[in-house]
Amino acid sequence: MLNHETVSDRNEDLCITLQAVPHNVNCFVITLSGNINTHNSSYFHDEITKLIDAGYTRLLFRCGALVKASSASIGSFVALLKAVKTKGGDMALVELLPSVHDVFKLLGFDDIFLIKERLSEGFALFQKGENKIGSVFPVVFKCPVCSVGLQVDKAGRFRCEMCKAVITLDQRGLVFLG
Repeated sequence: MLNHETVSDRNEDLCITLQAVPHNVNCFVITLSGNINTHNSSYFHDEITKLIDAGYTRLLFRCGALVKASSASIGSFVALLKAVKTKGGDMALVELLPSVHDVFKLLGFDDIFLIKERLSEGFALFQKGENKIGSVFPVVFKCPVCSVGLQVDKAGRFRCEMCKAVITLDQRGLVFLG
């Protein structure tokens, strides 16, 4: 794919602009504008999967012009995150509008995704061609309720096997109850 290649959706609700980052190996900036909804979320997923299949495992989604994101779009983002993680990569979302960020928060995914305010903060995650994200995993920690030892391989919500407390780990490996 070429720098600044624009992929247009058949519904014209979503515009995807792709830009390779020459100084950062396997990194792509994906600028999204318009809406990701139930009708075009599979299209969005398929287009980005092509990048991942081509070997790009460091994805920065520039979302400053993404006006609306439905719950179906969050599902696409989750599937894409899983795809890049299995290839040793990661992704970050930058410049989210408050309305889009609220959807991630409402569905509880703001702790799973790396969300940064500026593109430069996203680039910093992938400095010198090395993936700096997610390097804290696997994490071994004690349950904050019953102190039983636990190990997890990724950020997310988990239930303690002993006391059944719900525990959340963020991308940095920090532990929270609930």
